[in-house]
Amino acid sequence: MRLPVSDYQSAWRDYRLLRNWCLALSLGGVGVFVLFLAFSKLFNPFKPGFVLAGAWFILYLYVYIRLSSWKCPRCGKYFSTRYAKVSRFVSFRFSFLPPILLTRHCVHCDLTKYSD
Repeated sequence: MRLPVSDYQSAWRDYRLLRNWCLALSLGGVGVFVLFLAFSKLFNPFKPGFVLAGAWFILYLYVYIRLSSWKCPRCGKYFSTRYAKVSRFVSFRFSFLPPILLTRHCVHCDLTKYSD
């Protein structure tokens, strides 16, 4: 879906929000791991640690998928990849951080990131 030029700024604002969440959750994963270890020492079955780690993973996966499938405001195609998707939720490539963070322009229409 192609957006009117006036809506580019709101699309980039949404992208920045997702990007910041993804980076915060990536860095927060270290803290979750430390808390997981602390809970495993305090509680015998350490269920709170699994709940915390599971909740973090689900939230990270949700933000990762949303960011990876973010569409260009100009052409409406996937901003950072030409690769086919297995489904709406799974791509052929998976890395700890989505490739869109490293992409500087749309691979389809050459729209520069954050441009109006």
